[in-house]
Amino acid sequence: GGLFFMAAPCSYDNDLKTKAHIRLSRQSAVSEPNSLETTFNSYQIIKTKKLLDYSIKIKKYNKPFVLGKDINVGIFSSNISSYSELVFNCNNFTINAKYLDDNNITIAIFPELSLLPNTINCISKQLKSIDLENIELIFTGSEWKDNNNVAYVLSSNGDILLSHHKHSKFSKFVDNAEYIEDIKYNNCFEFLDIDNFGRIGYMICKDCTGIELNSLFTSIVNVKILFISAYTTQISLMENMAKSNAETLAVTSIMCNTCNNENGNNVLGYVFQPEYNNKSISAQKHEFSRPDDSCCSTTCSKCKKIYKNKYCINVVK
Repeated sequence: GGLFFMAAPCSYDNDLKTKAHIRLSRQSAVSEPNSLETTFNSYQIIKTKKLLDYSIKIKKYNKPFVLGKDINVGIFSSNISSYSELVFNCNNFTINAKYLDDNNITIAIFPELSLLPNTINCISKQLKSIDLENIELIFTGSEWKDNNNVAYVLSSNGDILLSHHKHSKFSKFVDNAEYIEDIKYNNCFEFLDIDNFGRIGYMICKDCTGIELNSLFTSIVNVKILFISAYTTQISLMENMAKSNAETLAVTSIMCNTCNNENGNNVLGYVFQPEYNNKSISAQKHEFSRPDDSCCSTTCSKCKKIYKNKYCINVVK
């Protein structure tokens, strides 16, 4: 089938663009106009056949954000000595989700490989049994299973709104030998439309450093808020891409990184937001970094810290 254009919903900063006299296209290419699959209680799915060798699925989440309400993003960090301590089982994850909700977090994001295998269905079920009043979205971080590195976005009542399979393999040289992440190739990408918030995408670590994938997400599918769960000590390329996306395409990027004292991960996460001036856009950066063994940022002046045992949530509006 031929391509048609589907406008992304207005993003949370649409009024700021208007006041600054900035106009950006809100159209994105999708194929098969008659391919609406079905309607669920909480979202619709619109699926394409092929686009640049990829299969694209855009979901409509039928629970708009409330205009004018603060959006508090909680970037989860853990004060640990070993990465293995970070991995959550079903009960621990649900307990932490409730704790985040009690602290008025709207969107929670966890780092890459933060879930034990086969826990996502249990987490989804447990979230349906508790009452979360403030959390709208949970970006779970990823789990490793059968050579798949997969991350999920959950609603407050446990619905799995989308999943993302890591596309770009991690690689590292050790003693003149290259070690490459053995993940299965997956060409399917899912996106979520939320009224009064925008079209969102989810990536895992190295995914956000490739020009092809970045172009697919931002220029073609027209994502306006990009979430990234990472486990890395190398973020300069990630930050350069996020800065460019903010300045040229008005894309907000939110990254959550593992706090691993063993490997010296000093940057816990970042937020790059477009800042609108008169007919121009610049990038506003909030970086969460740690100067010592703590996993709470001391470098983000506009951020709030929430402590709980070994864990810390760095919060930005």
